[in-house]
Amino acid sequence: MQVTSLSLVNYRNYQQLNLTLKPGINLFIGKNGQGKTNLVEAIRYCSTLSSHRSPTSALITADKDQSLIGVELENQGKKLKLGIELNKSLANRHSINGNIVKKSSEVLGALTTVIFSPEDIDLIRRDPSTRRGFLNDLGIQLRPAYFQTLSDYERVLKQRNALLKSAKGRSIDTSTLELWDEQLVELASRIIENREQLIRSIAPGVNEKYSTISKSESEIEIYQISSIDIDYRNHTTEEIKEKLEFAIRGLRQEEIDRGITLIGPQRDDLQIKLSGLSSKEHASQGEAWSLALSLKLASAELIAESSNTGKPVIILDDVFSVLDSSRREALTEFMSGYEQVLITAAVEEDVPLTSKATRFIVESGKVE
Repeated sequence: MQVTSLSLVNYRNYQQLNLTLKPGINLFIGKNGQGKTNLVEAIRYCSTLSSHRSPTSALITADKDQSLIGVELENQGKKLKLGIELNKSLANRHSINGNIVKKSSEVLGALTTVIFSPEDIDLIRRDPSTRRGFLNDLGIQLRPAYFQTLSDYERVLKQRNALLKSAKGRSIDTSTLELWDEQLVELASRIIENREQLIRSIAPGVNEKYSTISKSESEIEIYQISSIDIDYRNHTTEEIKEKLEFAIRGLRQEEIDRGITLIGPQRDDLQIKLSGLSSKEHASQGEAWSLALSLKLASAELIAESSNTGKPVIILDDVFSVLDSSRREALTEFMSGYEQVLITAAVEEDVPLTSKATRFIVESGKVE
């Protein structure tokens, strides 16, 4: 899998760009704030329909109403064009080979990527939303239909929260709320099960990668922390549905009083334990980085083994500047097995294997 070209119109600081990319390593060098990350972010967006650092509205140039992203792909001799049209006031549109698709999810799965960035430490250190986002992005690339499930859940959650908020301090027809409850439980159980499958699939690879990177035999345990205080690993999907229904009934008045949904996958977390201890609280900085890298490396291998597109495009966004020599070496060895690697860096000396790279200079939204 490789991206052969990238075109941008009114995307962040790029008024217009047409760029040809090569197999192997593509290295983008430039000072901070010149637009290096914007390039790889646009490519990443085409694989998940989300940015790893900003809401979609922030991707459109400030004084414009619309932004365009176009990528041409080649995979095992087959070529494909993806088009993304981002709009501030209208619905976004997506195309394959110039033909507008009805559902956004139809463009997903054509391009798969795994991105490494300095923010990856947040997978271990920061809020649950970061870890949920990691699982969701991986799930979308492996099963594009999952994107629609997430979108439907967000819509139901928004409508249900609006109804709960409007019910505060007055009586409402609970039958309307019960209809939203049914949809919430159905979609929530699908999301929970999808995440459970992902965790089961990725956990062995994370343990293997961590052992290689850290040169230790520490055991890593990964599981979801449920908002309804059950261990998802010990329950079937139908049992989870029943537990959600029971919890919703028990929390009815509290949810009305607070005007918000208090349970569901939007409130779950991903627990990552190292030698029996929560990595968020107990892992050292070095251990946290090794865990974060292991999650991403295992993700790339899972995509390579499970998706129809083969090995994903690897994106290394200024990550070498924050890694020590041993972790740089592990990442360098890993990326040598992939067809295309996109690297951004402010200092070229931070990046190994530059002699093998196709080199681009990025300055003020221009690429040479």
